[in-house]
Amino acid sequence: MFQQTIFYKLLQSNYISTYGPTILITAKGFPGFLHINTRQLLYEIQKRYRELKIFCLTDYDVYGLSIACTYASKNESKLYYVYDMSIENLHWLILFTPEEGIKKNVIKNTDLTKLTLKDIRILDKYQINL
Repeated sequence: MFQQTIFYKLLQSNYISTYGPTILITAKGFPGFLHINTRQLLYEIQKRYRELKIFCLTDYDVYGLSIACTYASKNESKLYYVYDMSIENLHWLILFTPEEGIKKNVIKNTDLTKLTLKDIRILDKYQINL
């Protein structure tokens, strides 16, 4: 729901007049084989329209980072990917950090969750690949 709200706010703000034609990915869930069709489409569009900006709006958490890295990374698991479909001109949209959100009264301390052991393992995996 968060991504759709931001998407509609961007449309209302007429951001296209500032940035020109863009693609906005509002990904959610977990990265993996379900993103292959979207990645393949974006990869083909990127090959034909190099100047086109591609933005990725995800949650500001481990899974959001995982999704953004899935689109941008060349180090995919061969289990799902046959060839490099990395999106070279992908820009991960970060609206604000949790600390900034608390200062702006957009989120509360109670809305924040601590990293689990699983989250830390995911971050370690991306640290190695970056």
